[in-house]
Amino acid sequence: MLSSKSTRIITFLLFVYVIFIVWNLSVNVNSGLWDSKAYFYSTISADQNLNPYNAKDLSVIAQKDWLTPYAYPPLTLYFFKIFSVDNAEIFAVVFLLFKMILLIILVLLWQKILKIKSDPIFYLFILLSFNSAVFIDLRTGNVSIIIQLLLWTGIFFYLRKEFILFCLFVLMAAAFKLIPVFFLLLLLFTGDKRKYKLLIGSSLAFMLYLLLNYLMFPQLFNEFTQSAFNNLNGMGKGITHPALFSFVKDALKELYIYKVRELVGFKMISVIELLIFISVISVICIITFRSLKTLNDEKNILNTDKGIILVSLFCILFSLIMPRFKDYDYILLILPSYFIISRSGFADPKFLLVFIFIISSVKVTLPGINVFYGILWDYYPLFLAIIIWILYMQYIKKPADILQLKTTQGRTP
Repeated sequence: MLSSKSTRIITFLLFVYVIFIVWNLSVNVNSGLWDSKAYFYSTISADQNLNPYNAKDLSVIAQKDWLTPYAYPPLTLYFFKIFSVDNAEIFAVVFLLFKMILLIILVLLWQKILKIKSDPIFYLFILLSFNSAVFIDLRTGNVSIIIQLLLWTGIFFYLRKEFILFCLFVLMAAAFKLIPVFFLLLLLFTGDKRKYKLLIGSSLAFMLYLLLNYLMFPQLFNEFTQSAFNNLNGMGKGITHPALFSFVKDALKELYIYKVRELVGFKMISVIELLIFISVISVICIITFRSLKTLNDEKNILNTDKGIILVSLFCILFSLIMPRFKDYDYILLILPSYFIISRSGFADPKFLLVFIFIISSVKVTLPGINVFYGILWDYYPLFLAIIIWILYMQYIKKPADILQLKTTQGRTP
């Protein structure tokens, strides 16, 4: 346990380090913050009746080759016009500072949900967890931190049983990337009599939002939908796209014999990949839902913790099910990971110790194992998410044993 003085000193040093990160990103704006600059060019292209979803049109505005087209519904362009400035570099820096303010609010919100005070270990965890997902978002200039703040604000109200505000903030979070709308399904796990009305009403509001995009910008909305499908079809892989579906495809690619691929055909291979992915997800979902039934009847877990566990498991399932889940999207799992690590007590750490020993052998000399390590490091944020899921399953199954272990560890001999 750190003393209050040590806590203040370490927190101050971390704060100074974060300021240095922001300064470094600002002075090197030409080599980063590319998503922010894409937002700037997209607003201008739309004003000039060009297509922000076409990289060639953005290249005309940028006066150089540009590879990152706009990726959100047309109405969201109005949001970025709030930061209207003279050039892309200034826009990117202003947007970065705006996101830093939101990040501070997000951290304070996480602390309120977790019911913890100033904790430098938590701050360090936020900076480093999941391949520094927070820094990746800051460096790319993406909107993930904005979405996470809106989503976790909604979750905060969900835990307080203020479900109308929960729906409102989830809908705002879904305004950009649409997919967060699935968090409305959390309503089904409440005992509120209005849950079906709220779910249907919120779903209709979301559909109305999409319809409004279409009615106001029919051509741009068609371009947006086409761009969204293209992103799914051409989704990346490896450390920048460590999604479960990408991992299944990569893992099977290493196992295939090319002659077999030629015999069964590419389409058959794609079907096999999809079937394996669906099978894995189905098993995880079945185990999770069974654990949730156990959670409802478990008396050794506080009711307040039960709500966070439910939300955390939903976040983990969401990250695993999504066919496209980028490196900065793992910000979603920071709070669920810290919560279970601080609660679990690691009653049975064997699999964790085995994992640590395995990953320590990076320069492995065993024949054929180098393929395994290549995939391991490309997708280790995904494996961390799965380990966190295992910890939750363990905690729900044996909370009494874990609580007794923590109590025993806290005693002085």
